[in-house]
Amino acid sequence: MVSESKGSWFESKYPSHTFIGASASGKPSVFGTDIRRFDPYRPSHFFLSLGKDGYWRLALNQAIRGFDSLFPIHSEVVESGYYLCMPRMHDISKKARIFLDCETTGLDPAIQEIIEICLMAADGSILFQSKIKPRHIETAHPKALEINGYNEADWADAPYFSEVAEEICKILKWCICVGHNPSFDLGFIKAELKRVDEKLLKGIGYHMSDTVALAEEHLSECGLDSLSLVNVCKFLRIELVNAHTAEADTEACRQVYLMLRQAGVRDRWRWKRWNAKRAD
Repeated sequence: MVSESKGSWFESKYPSHTFIGASASGKPSVFGTDIRRFDPYRPSHFFLSLGKDGYWRLALNQAIRGFDSLFPIHSEVVESGYYLCMPRMHDISKKARIFLDCETTGLDPAIQEIIEICLMAADGSILFQSKIKPRHIETAHPKALEINGYNEADWADAPYFSEVAEEICKILKWCICVGHNPSFDLGFIKAELKRVDEKLLKGIGYHMSDTVALAEEHLSECGLDSLSLVNVCKFLRIELVNAHTAEADTEACRQVYLMLRQAGVRDRWRWKRWNAKRAD
């Protein structure tokens, strides 16, 4: 069994972690955190002192009362006889939804860049918003710059993506990204992160909600003739000012999502009537 002194040593070295010691029988003892208050849905770290490598899973299973079946758990030796075990959060209902939009210098993330980005919480609070100074403006498509309103003067004091990459990465880790064709935005974000440091890609997942798909599902039979964000907002009577700027498009996308995510038959009937009246 792990001694109290050894547990205290781990607590001082890793103060934000949960510590579990185990004997060869797998019986757990906990240092630092009351196991009754343990939240199995929050990624945490566990240190186990084990007689044999095979006992760590049994100890962890007992300590968190079977919750390890929810996680793929990995271990590595961090000290002689101690194993670091990290459960990854897989309960999708616990993940934050982050609304996002990127304005770019073109359509190809391999050669073109993000010039503006906004990340927004579900309540509408802005988590991150900034213009981004491009490093290779010569690769930009003129039409993209025209649509986004790019000019050197307005971007003169903007940071390069490399300067804000870690902050963006922290917000997007383990979340569900919501956007209007979010695969486009995430494709650019991942390309930019990879150019800075490939390690930053860890934790940027593939879970997405797409308001293009929601609009097609709920509005195509109601008379919607285009799935562009501008057109969807117009159809739903959502005000969109300053289209093709990251913050305005992100807020518009958030409103579209909240309106469509739980839409039912009555909502579609109402939208169909709106469109009929508009046509008259």
